[in-house]
Amino acid sequence: SILIIHFFGYVPVKISENPSAHSIFYKAYIHDFSFYTVFLLTSYLALRLKKEKERADRKEEELKLKEKAAFIGEITSGLAHEIKNPLTCLLGSIETFKKIKDEEKKNRLISLMEEEAERIKRVIDTFTRYAKLKEPSFQEINPEILIRAQIEEMGEKGKSIILKIRGVSSDYKLDPELFLLLFKNLLSNAIEAQNGNPEVEVTLVFNKNNFVLQISDKGRGIPEEIREKIWNPFFTTKKDGLGMGLALVKRIAESHFAKINLYSEIDKGTKVEVIFPRI
Repeated sequence: SILIIHFFGYVPVKISENPSAHSIFYKAYIHDFSFYTVFLLTSYLALRLKKEKERADRKEEELKLKEKAAFIGEITSGLAHEIKNPLTCLLGSIETFKKIKDEEKKNRLISLMEEEAERIKRVIDTFTRYAKLKEPSFQEINPEILIRAQIEEMGEKGKSIILKIRGVSSDYKLDPELFLLLFKNLLSNAIEAQNGNPEVEVTLVFNKNNFVLQISDKGRGIPEEIREKIWNPFFTTKKDGLGMGLALVKRIAESHFAKINLYSEIDKGTKVEVIFPRI
């Protein structure tokens, strides 16, 4: 008898006196031992990997929740700020209105209250549109056709837009409504940024795996310190702006798996580039 140290304990085994039989037995046993060792190590590593993945997933989920909470907080703060100012003015005007007897002053005050009420409505409507932005309904469509039609609809204003096409124009999967909303917001920003030069350049570049929409102006440019902020909801440098146009652009681009690049030089102009992948 030979005492073999088995993986699960000591096992007495009786084998033949023949040396060749010993050799065969040991080879078989070593093979068996190796198999169990590899099996248990693999199982252990698989279990560890699963636990690490679950831990990483939890961390990623926690990070997403934190980012979402911060985003909601930022939007809520912006919305409250945009509503608070006209609302304060409106409430003050109502109190003043109660004390005024002069009809002309009352009429001026009524006009002011109507303007402030309209601003509150505009803020809420714009925010609602952003919050309830529909999921894209993709269609095979040529973006050049959409853009040309939009420029034609602009009439006289459209004549100041220079459209350039590079590459072979072709169909891509897009949501036409969302794509045009993105285009109109970028175009509106470019037109408003012009310094006495009405021309805005729109370029479509068609590649094998993507197409690129570029909108360039020769305006005042965007200061470097706010280039990241301009995509945030309610961030604006305009006196009467709400700061939702570029936030919408960013959301629409993300829904189309597109990447946005911004190039800007002070007093020379800005170019926004949106790269739409073929999906």
